[in-house]
Amino acid sequence: MTSAPRPDADSDVDTRIRQQEVVAELGQQALETDDLDRLMHDAAAAVAETLDAEYAAVFELFPGGDDVLLRQGVGWRDGLVGSATASTERDSQTGQTLHSERPIIVDDLRTEDRFSGSELLISHDVVSGISVAIGSFEEPWGMLGTYATDRREFSEHDTNFVTSVANVLASTIESRKTRDELEEMYGRISDAFYALDENWEFTYLNDRAEELIDFTGDGLVGEHVWDTFEWADDSKLRTEYERAMETQEATSFELYYPEPLETWFEVNAFPSETGLSVYFRDVTERKETERELRANNRTLQRLYEITADRNRSFEEKVDRLLELGQDRLGLEIGFVANIDADENRFEITHAIGDDDRLRPGAVAPLSQTYCRRTIESDDLLVLADVPTEGWADDRAYEQWDFDAYVGGKVHVDDDLYGTVCFADDASRDRPFTPAETRFVRLVTQWLSYELERQHYQRELEELVVELEESNERLEQFAYAASHDLQEPLRMVTSYLQLLESRYDDVLDDDGEEFLAFAVDGAERMREMIDGLLEYSRVDTQGDPFEPVDLEHLVEDVQEDLRMRIEESDARITTGDLPRVEGDASQLRQVLQNLLDNAITYSGDESPEIRVDAEQRGRLWRISVHDDGVGIDPDDQDRIFEVFQRLHSRDEHSGTGIGLALCRRIVERHGGSIRVDSEPGGGSTFSFTLPAAD
Repeated sequence: MTSAPRPDADSDVDTRIRQQEVVAELGQQALETDDLDRLMHDAAAAVAETLDAEYAAVFELFPGGDDVLLRQGVGWRDGLVGSATASTERDSQTGQTLHSERPIIVDDLRTEDRFSGSELLISHDVVSGISVAIGSFEEPWGMLGTYATDRREFSEHDTNFVTSVANVLASTIESRKTRDELEEMYGRISDAFYALDENWEFTYLNDRAEELIDFTGDGLVGEHVWDTFEWADDSKLRTEYERAMETQEATSFELYYPEPLETWFEVNAFPSETGLSVYFRDVTERKETERELRANNRTLQRLYEITADRNRSFEEKVDRLLELGQDRLGLEIGFVANIDADENRFEITHAIGDDDRLRPGAVAPLSQTYCRRTIESDDLLVLADVPTEGWADDRAYEQWDFDAYVGGKVHVDDDLYGTVCFADDASRDRPFTPAETRFVRLVTQWLSYELERQHYQRELEELVVELEESNERLEQFAYAASHDLQEPLRMVTSYLQLLESRYDDVLDDDGEEFLAFAVDGAERMREMIDGLLEYSRVDTQGDPFEPVDLEHLVEDVQEDLRMRIEESDARITTGDLPRVEGDASQLRQVLQNLLDNAITYSGDESPEIRVDAEQRGRLWRISVHDDGVGIDPDDQDRIFEVFQRLHSRDEHSGTGIGLALCRRIVERHGGSIRVDSEPGGGSTFSFTLPAAD
């Protein structure tokens, strides 16, 4: 049926939007918290919920690299987080993930021949999963993984989502590591020290102090401190020293020492009645690193704000991100180029900066641009100083003589779209930092996500038009079924009844049997036409969605089936059932059909039926369990097709359209339905519905 893809496509777009939101939320959390373990736990929980998986984990690589520790995660048995380990040998999934530049995707661990699964995964019945290294390929910190107990075919978009979350963790871990290393390094450096008497004259300097502030090398003992530090007359240094001596209270502060040092110092001064003892250390590198971290945090915050702003158009967001990159990287130009392979050229779609060569709409031959070098690179193309990089005579340099450049590839639905690039006519005085290149990588990932979303949105719009046309044809069919087919059928039934009443005494036993067959066939055809009518009108005649209390709905269905329940001595129990978003009338049909079938196919014993629910992310999975005759695995797919029956009409009545109608209703709600069963082992029919807000 042409209407089936609609909820799937709509759900796919919603899923990708949600994935972007999750990455943005985790990025914001990373900026605001110092609790790294909480961030790791929340990241694992978000990945598991978003991908509807039972497990997710952050593994940390042990020193030496022989094993990884389950540092944080969700879904695992009690006591394993913080203690469970896995091997990193090359023939293991963990080992291949840590030694691969690409994520590792497993559709079915039971048939996997690339590597062996860890005991941790096998003991939790893991079947499918995605795992990706956290940190650089050369020096990974660990691994992020998410796992499911059913067979999955994770999409490229799911993989990109997990990779983006791993990048957020990698960036945060790297920042924390840099900060901790600096604190440790500065803790090991001996402080410089000097002593001043009550007349502000130096009485002692240790070697480190002389190295830092004795510029002439003649010694400072006996010199007046304010003669030595002439620049400090109105400075914080003099103010704090004098206040310490006056109050006899210690003081600590940071101070910038101008030329010739141009250095930041951390100063600790301890007064006494006879003078001042001063300890100080060079913290310039720490200050610069802190400044870089603050700049990186501000950039990430702006990036997340821009991408999450639903009031901005796509065009505005791209321009804002290019401006943000221009400021963060200190480069004059930012642009997005779309590759047109048929025309053998790049076309500029967005650009900022004063360069007419890169105005939106401009084109450049494919063979003569930095963009070509970018798409040929395995990762980002990063050039801080082109003249010293060895390809300044390249034709790309002849046309676009950029001396600094960084660019990355953009993909749309696994196809190469083009590039995001930042450039400048002047070389940089330092290499691009990991934080700067990670920013460019985040921009390329967001643009890929957004362009893919637009691509699928256009497909969805085309599908909506197709569905509207299809629904119109279904309406026409419904009219034909209700009028053109039922009217002659009523005439056939009437004449058969007339034959039966007028010629009952004329017909022999065979004639009466033949007439009964004809009447029964006409009645079955009427039921099939009514069922097909109902099936065709699921989308067009349904009620608007609203919150539906499934507990009350199941109670109503049991009342409708009260006679069937009493006759069969059926026992129906229910767990805690949720409120969902849906069409109450149609959902009542689904539940009534499934409960009625559970009673019908119960076998010789009194039916034992249970209805329960389990939340899976933003969906609820509703299950109807029975202990009846069961269904052969080969038949489990076709039972949801129209007019498919597993039993003869003599065994069980019905048109063979009930389960097909259930599937169509569930799909209208954006869900799916399945059955798990074995002959003689009962059946479980499960379907998913959106949770009510």
